[in-house]
Amino acid sequence: MNCVKSVISVIPLILIGCSNPDRVNDKTLEDKIARELLCIASSERFMLYDEAQKHLKHLQDARSHYWDVNGKELDLKVRVLLAREHISIIPKEYAAQLLMEECKTKVPKLSYESIR
Repeated sequence: MNCVKSVISVIPLILIGCSNPDRVNDKTLEDKIARELLCIASSERFMLYDEAQKHLKHLQDARSHYWDVNGKELDLKVRVLLAREHISIIPKEYAAQLLMEECKTKVPKLSYESIR
């Protein structure tokens, strides 16, 4: 019976590993959540709202998996606000680099130049 419980508890983790829309290999579910939060905030900073929506969907999927694995609710509203605050104070060069490396999103030159 313990073996069955172990297998069932691992299934959500396997599904998380298999569903990788950004082609980024996050080591943990918490890493995925943190990365998606930063992708949302960085995309918004450069006014790439379609990208932000895409990452918000990924974050909502991760929240569902978080609930399945941990049995706890994840307050996305607070976390998104914190990510926005963090991204707003870092240099735009770093935010653009984060978008390219962690989110696989290229920042258009016009968007980059229009942000201070």
